[in-house]
Amino acid sequence: MADSKISALPVSTLPLAGTEVLPIVQSGTTKKVATDDLTVKNVRSNATTGLLQVAGPASASTRVMTTPDSNFTVARTDADQTFNGNQTINAGGVYFNGATKKYYAYTDGSDNFAIVRYSLAGAYEALPMRILPSNDIVALAGNFVIGTAGKGIDFSADGQAAGMTSELLDDYEEGTWAPSVGGDATYLIQTGFYTKIGRQVTVTAKLQINVLGTGSVNVISGLPFTAGNFGYQTGSVFYYANSVSNVTMLGIATDGNSATFKISYSTGNVLTTLLAPTLFQNSTRIDFSATYQI
Repeated sequence: MADSKISALPVSTLPLAGTEVLPIVQSGTTKKVATDDLTVKNVRSNATTGLLQVAGPASASTRVMTTPDSNFTVARTDADQTFNGNQTINAGGVYFNGATKKYYAYTDGSDNFAIVRYSLAGAYEALPMRILPSNDIVALAGNFVIGTAGKGIDFSADGQAAGMTSELLDDYEEGTWAPSVGGDATYLIQTGFYTKIGRQVTVTAKLQINVLGTGSVNVISGLPFTAGNFGYQTGSVFYYANSVSNVTMLGIATDGNSATFKISYSTGNVLTTLLAPTLFQNSTRIDFSATYQI
């Protein structure tokens, strides 16, 4: 049945054997094309909508679209695209267009994966992140930023000690604070620094009063965070001068549910836990540090 028109074939010859021909009229001359050259089951063009439909073989068969070179693009810009199943890219990448940046996720064909950020002009910037074969995530530039309050780094895989209540590191902060005796006091020195890790706060401070005025004579206020209700949480005084009382040693401690330090003192071989009597005056200086829980 070779060299026969398809229209001339009897029903008994279907399906086609692949050796039949398809007549095509070109400039008034009838040409013929072997059906082996037309391997797509159904190609239909809709001139009204510009729709091109390609139907392949049944789902149980392998369906492959092959192009001879790189001059081929499959794109649709009018809607989001959905891909079902795993998509495999061997030693290649995927581009993502942002508002001001383009992002390029790629694999080098081994176990390394990276995201490259580069500008719309095409100038590559630093690699911000890489996932290593060990499953470690490395920030090559920038920081790991926690985007939701109360979230952080979870250490629960390390096991639990007796009495453990949390293994989530959800806060770290550094800053300054201003130790104060309140009132209308003025200062020659008034500096403070703090570091907060989770619920633990460490503070250091230097305070020298210029004119005490209506300021407190034995309480330092202005802590960056209110201390928890754990009773006294003590710190240490490593320098003091020009106090009113004749003391041999000073101590400080937070009070529960407060943002103040109370001053304790010694005039002999015992450190009293009571508030020091009148201690601060003009020119009094005290340098101290403390660590407390909130």
